[in-house]
Amino acid sequence: MRKRRGEKKTRDKRSVKETAQIDEEQQWTPSLGSWAIALAIGACLLHGMHLAALFENDRFFSHLSPLERELSFRTEMGLYYSYYKRIVESPSLLGGVASILHDNLTEYPDTINTLQRFNLYPEVCLSVMFRQYRWCLDLLGMSGMKCFSITRGDGSKVEACNGER
Repeated sequence: MRKRRGEKKTRDKRSVKETAQIDEEQQWTPSLGSWAIALAIGACLLHGMHLAALFENDRFFSHLSPLERELSFRTEMGLYYSYYKRIVESPSLLGGVASILHDNLTEYPDTINTLQRFNLYPEVCLSVMFRQYRWCLDLLGMSGMKCFSITRGDGSKVEACNGER
């Protein structure tokens, strides 16, 4: 819309009091969506804690030796854990990723790209985060490990550790 030559711009002149009232009305109040997101995050955290407690009660996982922990994994869980462990325990991150990119153990004698074949992207992301966690602990001189001895009746004692160095 064009203005004619003789018209002047009209400005909306509000007093300071009116502006303050408008600002008070426009303050942020929690909407239904933000409450729903907060509730969903809380439910996810509670669900995760519940699943961890169920798994611990079922397998008594924290009191198993490292070998027994790995043996308790079933089928695919053990397969995916082995690739995760290979990346975490390799001397370098790139070496670990290269070992799953050119894997000749899974389908010997063929060499396959297990990263793509078995969709190992989540395991790679988790192993990168875990290596960064270990690096931060080393940098800060902290230990994230909790060790304890397990007595099994007539059997020998087993020392088990949770966490990292």
